Amino acid sequence: MLEKEMDLMVLIFSFFSGFIQGMIFDVYRRIRRALNPGKIETALGDIIFWIFATLLIFALINTYLMGWVRGYFFAGFFTGFIIYLKTLSRFFIRLLIKLEKGLGLIARLPKRLIRKIRGVKAFKLTLKGIKNIRRILKKIKK
Repeated sequence: MLEKEMDLMVLIFSFFSGFIQGMIFDVYRRIRRALNPGKIETALGDIIFWIFATLLIFALINTYLMGWVRGYFFAGFFTGFIIYLKTLSRFFIRLLIKLEKGLGLIARLPKRLIRKIRGVKAFKLTLKGIKNIRRILKKIKK
């Protein structure tokens, strides 16, 4: 492959890597919003996230560029990241919110089933019978 073609491939790869990093950033922002940490926890989380992002960038450089640091890799990466944040981020966040709501419904399903089972008269009578047996056994032990 010619050097210019290789450089173009690396630039395109770095652009899409920045795009993916932007998606990971949105997932991190949703997690942070759900946890609602304080200022110190937010700062620590941000630092850890950006350390992770830096390690990802250097892993990509080491894997795909054989350790050669090229400026256009960083330019493509950050351009992809910024373009993602300015264009598709709001749509991806909406998708994440819908997923969160869907997962919340799924997580609440067992609780709803238990409530419905408790509402059945036969179950109530059985539960009442067990409570009565416990009460009688406690009296006998005394």
